[in-house]
Amino acid sequence: MNAMCICRCLHPKLKSKSSIIPWIEIKCPMQTNGIDCGYFVMRFMKEIILANQDMIPENYFGDYKCKTYSKDKLVEVEEDWATFMVEYLRDYIAQRLKL
Repeated sequence: MNAMCICRCLHPKLKSKSSIIPWIEIKCPMQTNGIDCGYFVMRFMKEIILANQDMIPENYFGDYKCKTYSKDKLVEVEEDWATFMVEYLRDYIAQRLKL
């Protein structure tokens, strides 16, 4: 929401009624510290994809409703990211060696 406010300040034309973008605040798990935001975003994105929804419901997903993510859920995201990076780098290096 802060980004939308800044954008509207920098581009006054966006303030006109014809170009107002409806903004719905989605209820989702919130971090309890100032350092886990990236993991929370990645976990939320993963759950959106796994839920196979056409759109994000305002009240989050009923099956996953929680105020914050457990450490285990965040570690799972860390492991997914590490696995992806190792496989990506392995493929990248293999491609570079073929050149």
